[in-house]
Amino acid sequence: LGLKPVERRVDIAELEQLLQNGRLREAFGAGTAAMVAPIREIGINGRDYPVPVESDAYMFKAKALLEDMR
Repeated sequence: LGLKPVERRVDIAELEQLLQNGRLREAFGAGTAAMVAPIREIGINGRDYPVPVESDAYMFKAKALLEDMR
C-alpha cells in the first residue's frame, strides 16, 4: 500500500478537531470477524460527524490484500 504505519494515541479533542476541519480522510475498523469495514460516522458529545468513504480509500486496498490471504 505504500504506507508507513504509525501507532499512537489520538484523544477525542484531536479527533473532533480533524472532523470539524474536514481533515479526517478515512477511518476503518479491522478484526477477525469483520476483517475490514469502513467507519461512516463518528459521534462525539452528541454530535454525529460523517466520515468520507471514497472508492480509492486505503481501507478497500487493505481489505483486498487480507481477502487474498484467506
